[in-house]
Amino acid sequence: MYERKYDFKSRGKQRPRATRNGRMYTPKQTVEFEKMVATGWGYPRLSKEIRAEVDVYVKIPTSFTKGKRLAAEQNIIRPTTTPDIDNILKAIFDGLNGVAYEDDKQIVEVAANKYYSDRNYFVVRVEELKREKA
Repeated sequence: MYERKYDFKSRGKQRPRATRNGRMYTPKQTVEFEKMVATGWGYPRLSKEIRAEVDVYVKIPTSFTKGKRLAAEQNIIRPTTTPDIDNILKAIFDGLNGVAYEDDKQIVEVAANKYYSDRNYFVVRVEELKREKA
């Protein structure tokens, strides 16, 4: 299993935008986020079926009361803020496409969680699945 911790705020995959001419493009923020994810990977590319795990840590808002902050630190309450976890996964998986694996179609199993933390960061783990011969 390969694991990489990214010490910056996660972003969700933004919808494609259209120019006045009708040409579609990916928003600049999404492209930059995906490049940062790809650049930081640093492990060999996998070629078989993959299981991926992503843990997203969201900074506890300063507006939280002491009680709410304590509940957040103990994972009694979890973030239900935007971006949605599915959009975060899409941006991360697209960023790792061709870097951590040949194509994100290889991902056949996913686990994802959002937690509160003292700072913003996220952790990505990928591993090739070992299949028993039938």
